[in-house]
Amino acid sequence: MPSLALLVLRLVFGLGIALHGYQSLFIDGLDLLTGLIEAKGWPAPTAWAYAAKITELGGGVLLIVGFLTRWAALACAATMGVAIWMSGINLGNALIPQWESAALYGAAFLALLLSGPGRMSVDGMRQRANGAESAPRRNDDVRPAAASSEAWDGSEEAVV
Repeated sequence: MPSLALLVLRLVFGLGIALHGYQSLFIDGLDLLTGLIEAKGWPAPTAWAYAAKITELGGGVLLIVGFLTRWAALACAATMGVAIWMSGINLGNALIPQWESAALYGAAFLALLLSGPGRMSVDGMRQRANGAESAPRRNDDVRPAAASSEAWDGSEEAVV
């Protein structure tokens, strides 16, 4: 079931951020973002705007399919961190602050960075094809002795 949850997280947030990048690159243009970056005093604001939007589009697509998931999640989380910083962290009079959606996307990307893509992904298939299935199980995968068919008698090493 955890792999299904990770699949949903990757699909929803990957699609959302990819569409956001696509819209800015191919429909609305980068003028607004370029102006915001220029107002912060960064050099080469157009290059930074392209970098952010290409990261959103490319990273989102990689997250959807679950390929290079941790790298894509890291790049997207960093982009959301910059978006939060650029929007200015103040609540003002708004019920919902400007940085809210960037924080929600960033939290999802950090969760994927920490958890990995899950089994239902290209990365998961690659791991299984490379023999990762035969690797020792982690502590959280080991059932307690009472739940197994036989109690551990100490004659063998426990899998940890």
